[in-house]
Amino acid sequence: MTRREILNRKLNNIEIKGNRALETAKLFMEHEGNISDIDLAKELKEKGIETSSSTVGRDLSINLERYYLFLNSKNDKAYLDEEQQRIIDFIKEKRKSNKYEGKIRGGVNSSTNNEIIRDENNHFKGSKKRG
Repeated sequence: MTRREILNRKLNNIEIKGNRALETAKLFMEHEGNISDIDLAKELKEKGIETSSSTVGRDLSINLERYYLFLNSKNDKAYLDEEQQRIIDFIKEKRKSNKYEGKIRGGVNSSTNNEIIRDENNHFKGSKKRG
C-alpha cells in the first residue's frame, strides 16, 4: 500500500468517525443530555447510523473533539472555536452528572433489592438477594 493510499484511508476513517460523532452529539444535544448511551445508540440505528453504546461513549468523549480539531487545523495548529468548546464542555459536564446520578440510583436499587451479609465482627462479607 502506498503512502497516498494510507493517507486517504486515514482521512476517510477520520471523516466517517467524525460525521458519526457529529450526529451523535446533535442527538445528545436535542435530548439536552438526558439520554443514556444505549438509548442514543438505538435512536442512531433507527436513523441508519450503525453504532453501539460503547461507540456512542467514544464519539461523545473522544471522537467529536478530535474531529473538531481536524476540521480546524491550519498551519499545524489545531484549535476549537467558541461554539465547539461550549458543546464539548456541555457534553463532558452532562455525562459526568449522568454518571453520578446513575451511581446513586444503582446504590439505592442495590440496597433495596439485596440484604447485606456481615460477619461476627460486623464486617461486610457480601450481599444476597432479598426474598
